Parts: sequence; C-alpha cells; structure tokens
Amino acid sequence: MKNNKKKMSLNLIWRLLIGISSVLLSILILLDPKLPQELEYFPIVPLLFGLLYTFSNKVSKNLKNNLGLLGLNVMLIVRYFITSFLMWLQGYEVGRGVLPSIDNFEVAVLIMILEMIVIFGIIEFLHRRFYSNSSNSSTEVQFNKNFVGTIFLLICLGITIIYPQVLNNYSFVFTTVEYQKNPILNMPFGSLLPLIVQFGIMYLTISIINWNYKKYKQNKSPILVYFSIFIVFLSSSFILGNSRLGILIPMITGMFLLNRIFPEYSKKIYSLFGIFAAIILTISTMVKQFKVESIDQLNIGLSAFNESSASLFQSYFSGVHNIAIAVKARELFKLDIDLETILSDLFSSVMLLSDFFYSNFGAVNMFNYSFYNSSISTDQILPMLGQGYLYFGFIFSPVFSALVVLFMMYFDKKCRESKTVFEVYIYAYIAIRFGFYFMSNAVILVSFFTNYFLLLLLLILINKKIVFSSKVKAKKSLSPNL
Repeated sequence: MKNNKKKMSLNLIWRLLIGISSVLLSILILLDPKLPQELEYFPIVPLLFGLLYTFSNKVSKNLKNNLGLLGLNVMLIVRYFITSFLMWLQGYEVGRGVLPSIDNFEVAVLIMILEMIVIFGIIEFLHRRFYSNSSNSSTEVQFNKNFVGTIFLLICLGITIIYPQVLNNYSFVFTTVEYQKNPILNMPFGSLLPLIVQFGIMYLTISIINWNYKKYKQNKSPILVYFSIFIVFLSSSFILGNSRLGILIPMITGMFLLNRIFPEYSKKIYSLFGIFAAIILTISTMVKQFKVESIDQLNIGLSAFNESSASLFQSYFSGVHNIAIAVKARELFKLDIDLETILSDLFSSVMLLSDFFYSNFGAVNMFNYSFYNSSISTDQILPMLGQGYLYFGFIFSPVFSALVVLFMMYFDKKCRESKTVFEVYIYAYIAIRFGFYFMSNAVILVSFFTNYFLLLLLLILINKKIVFSSKVKAKKSLSPNL
C-alpha cells in the first residue's frame, strides 16, 4: 500500500514537472521576438501538451511493465517539449528545403493539436482495458524449448555460407568507414534472403538469452546475467544500413527482457544499458549526421550538433515544419490521391504483395517534392500525422496515429501476459516500435510488421504447437503405466 502511494506521488510530481515546464516554455515562445509570423500559433502546442500531461494520469501510469507506453511517453516529451525548447533556444528555421506558407503552418498546428487530443483520449478511455493489471507484477517468464527456432537458425546459417555477401548489409557501429556503406547485393529472391538472415540474428540473440536464463534458474550465476547484457549490447551494435532505430530499439527491448527475467539485477541492467546507449547513439549520430570519422573530428561534430539540433529534432520527431510540408503536399497533389495510391503506398514494401501494389509517385515522393520543390531526393521521412492529412484531410488526419496507439496498447498487454522469453521479446519489440511512431509513418510500420514480425510470430506459434503435441504424446505414453 505504501509503495502504491509512493508511486502515485512520484507520478504526480513528474507530471507537474513536465506540465509546468511546458506551460512556461509556451510563454517564453509566445514572448520571443524572434518567433516567425508563420508560427504565431505554435505556442499552443507545448501549452496544451503540458495541460494534458498534467491532468491525464493514465498516459504516464505503470510505465515500468509496459515498454510501448514508456516509449510513447518519451516520444511525446521529445516532440512537444524538448523539440519546442530547442526551437526557442536555437531558432525556428529548419535550414533545408522550402519554407511552407503561413496557412500551411496554421493547419499544421491545428492537426498537431487534434492528434494530441486523440492520443491522450484513446489512452485515457481504454487504459483500464489494456493496462488494468499492469500495476501488478507481469506473468512469470519460463524457459521455452525451441525446436522450430533451431531449424530456422540452421537455415540462416546455410544462407550465410552460400551467400556470404549478405553480411555486407550490416555495419558495426564502432567502425565508422563500414557504417556508411549501403551495398547493392546480387542475390536471388530479391530481399527475401537478407530478410531471413535479419530474422536469424534476432532469433540467435533471443536463443542465447533463453539458454542463459535456463542455466541461471539452475545455479543463479551472475556471470550469465552479465553475459546476456553483453550479447544484447553486441547484437545491437550490428545494424542494418545506418538507422539509429536499428540500434536503439533492440537495445531497449533487450534491456526490458533482461529486467523481466533477472529482476534482482534491474539497477545494474538499467545503469549499464544507459551507458551503452549513450555511447552508441553519440557515435552513430556523429558518424551519420556529421561525418565524424576520428576522435580529432569529434569537437567539430559536437559543435555542428549544438548548432543544428533543433532542425534535426524537427526532422526526426515529426516537427511542425515537416507537418506543414505535408499540408503543402496535399495542396499540390490532392487530385492525384485515390484508393489505389493509398493501397500502393501501404503495401508496396510488403513481401508477396509488392508485385501487386506499386507506385512511381506515392505519398513519400509527394512529400519530398514539396520539401525540396523538386524530385532531387526522397531522404525526408513523411510524418505519420502528415501522411494521414495527405490522404484523408483535416478531420481524419490522426487516423494512423490512433491505430498505431491501439496496436501499441494491445502488444503491451500481450507482452505483459507472455510466459516465454521469445514471446516477451517479440511483443515488447513490436510495442516499442509502435510507441516510437513519431519517427516513422504508416508505410514503414506496415512493412516492419508484415515483413519482420509476422514470420517470427508464426515461428512461435508453430513451436508452441510442436511442444504441446510432444507433451500430449508423452502423457499418453505414460498413462498405461499409471
């Protein structure tokens, strides 16, 4: 009882801290003489966020056992408070692309407000359904036999031996020269084989942790805990391409899993992962964004980051500028958007369906054309909210955001109720990926879920069936002797 009261008090203090800080920030932005005319309504965004976060206790409640909700909280604070603070501190201009009109910015602010209300409303009204038992401890995790996974890992090993070039897809975060590679592979079946190997790397990581957990339950050796931490850290350091989410999400998910199965080491796990995450994200950001290739260039990279972090945060966390660009894109291409365009965008990257859905100039192209006023590049990520506005207009602009939050809540619940190492990891990974949705869009998440995790969920289901069948046969063979 005392612990519950203490948690409630800490939660209230946290909400008040964020709320008051956001309200004060909105006042500072409002009074800022450097505030551009097109952003005159922008101070409403941090103001409303501060009020909603303070008075909606459900959004920040029970974060410990719900990785998706924790990730969403981080994204909300980064997007609405930290990004707004950096804009006030460093300037409001992005420094790349064209400047949207005043009307574009006004609409952008309005749909950001609408999305915020929808997100908080969904969590407030459905919190009891998805998080009713999350204040209690999660289901105890069991070691699980993994027949199907072993076969799958052998297949991945065979693919790697036959096509060793598949490993060129991966970069080690500490080797800066390799980190910037983006190789084109000559392999049969398109992207299928690299995708299977990608599954295999994740499955190998979970399998090692699963084995360590089995041994730990027998002898309680702390070496197995630290070895598991090392495995998560090592596997997170090998990333596909140069996406920092490819580093961050596996690391956070691994931390969450280890904290779940080794709760007595939770403080050490959080401390070590905090250090590792800070080191890896700093290195990856310096290399990718500022082309730092040696220690001598580090000061230059840090200086560049300090000068442009507001612009970077707007680009990566669906800032008001990028939302305004999406508003502009709808003005330019409204007549070109139909059901076929939407379906092609959503399913063009889905395995087995991509041959039936293809678009030369979809929403991502429209957004980038509006960003640069030309087709020179498609490197900008279309925000989820902007994609909804581009397809459906003002009222239904938060439709993808609402769906993603619902999926996040569902997988948080599934993760909490999971009984095996594999299920906890898979469901936690999906939940936090959806919780981090401000850094992606519907095209990316549909591709991620269908190409990446449906296969892993299928493997888990098949393995369950095989294990269950073997148990039934074992009971039947013993029953005549009883």
